[in-house]
Amino acid sequence: MSLILVYSLLTRWLPCLSRYERVAKLRFPTPPLQDGTKDAFVDVWSRHYADPNEHLYIENIERELTVPVIQALFEWKNGSRMSVLKHKRVVEYYRPGDQVHLSLNNDEAIYDYVGRDNAAIWNVFWLHCLAPTKFPIYDQHAHRAMMFMNGAADDLEIPSSPKKKAQCYVDDFMPFFAEIVGPRPTIQSSRQVDRSLFAFGKFIKSVRTELW
Repeated sequence: MSLILVYSLLTRWLPCLSRYERVAKLRFPTPPLQDGTKDAFVDVWSRHYADPNEHLYIENIERELTVPVIQALFEWKNGSRMSVLKHKRVVEYYRPGDQVHLSLNNDEAIYDYVGRDNAAIWNVFWLHCLAPTKFPIYDQHAHRAMMFMNGAADDLEIPSSPKKKAQCYVDDFMPFFAEIVGPRPTIQSSRQVDRSLFAFGKFIKSVRTELW
């Protein structure tokens, strides 16, 4: 059985696994993703994703980016109602009519935009709002899932530096995500991959204290 498929099914088995068995499976090296295992991973782990506010994303991601739509999307990304300071940032930096994504036609330009300030993750999310199938959502859980699946179990966490976040996003995460989602992504298929990575990365975080 493929190791990716083992990881995909792991939460089904977790209650009956001993600590030793869990460590063995989680520490085993991960091979490159293959087509069959990609589908299995995304199918199983996306079903472990749960977010009561998912409707804010689903209902708005394909709409014209008006002020209320932008606010709803960032409220979803924030996970709760935004503070006054966060709301102010959204109003100031992420505006209707913005076409910045059209000028980001090389890696260096994306580095500069994403890493321009301390809000690298939100800068990525804004690019995602502007071009959902070109710029995947990036966060600590998706990063952790990528690192683990690439065999970097001792270096799982997202960098703290905005510039390093930008570099990881462009150099590592975008190609990694593209490999999983395939050559003709849709908003729906991209979201399913995002859900699977978020759920898997969050799971790794939840067991890391015990296993590492």
